[in-house]
Amino acid sequence: ETLSRKVVDEFVDQKLQHNHKQREEREKNLPILEDFGNGCVAREIQSDYTVGSSNQKVEAEMYLMAMSVYCDLESGKAFDEDYEWPDLVNMKRPARIS
Repeated sequence: ETLSRKVVDEFVDQKLQHNHKQREEREKNLPILEDFGNGCVAREIQSDYTVGSSNQKVEAEMYLMAMSVYCDLESGKAFDEDYEWPDLVNMKRPARIS
């Protein structure tokens, strides 16, 4: 069964998106890590991990994966019957996240 945009819109309460405009304004000057098209971009994020560490790399990879799915949901691409979801089970990651 295909998940429809109507079902998603009924589930998501737009009123719960507090400070959306202020956050958008702050983030628009951050560097773009990846452009997924249709105006949907992943911007640089602040990490608690050391730059270049395995934890920081996994965090960035998971963030980009999540943003890819988000952008696909926004564009409607994720609603296609043949949409391929990210494979989190086989994702390479460090043995321990500290």
